[in-house]
Amino acid sequence: MQLDFKKEGNLEGVLTLSIMGNDYQEELTKSLKKYQKTMRFPGFRVGKTPMGLVKKQLGNDLKREEVNKLIQSEISKYYTEHKEEIIFMPLMNDLEDDFDWNSTDDYTFTFKVALR
Repeated sequence: MQLDFKKEGNLEGVLTLSIMGNDYQEELTKSLKKYQKTMRFPGFRVGKTPMGLVKKQLGNDLKREEVNKLIQSEISKYYTEHKEEIIFMPLMNDLEDDFDWNSTDDYTFTFKVALR
């Protein structure tokens, strides 16, 4: 995971957060296993649903959730460390509506920051 800051003029800057697949993979696997234990799927007893079906049903949603947790923690950490330079919490640039969570495991997000 990498967080970079770049100034754009005197009053604003851009934070770029790059998240690699191995940054969230362990937590994603834990979440999938947790859901596998309680998931009800026709034809299988509770807790016996194959991991492939769990990933197919919940994989993208859980991936988004884990990536979102990383984003929140890293941006909050950066904000608390640089509070005196930043006026308010960074605002995420809008994601495209057709953002594809299946295409890759590595993501890059940008945030606008207002500077003092």
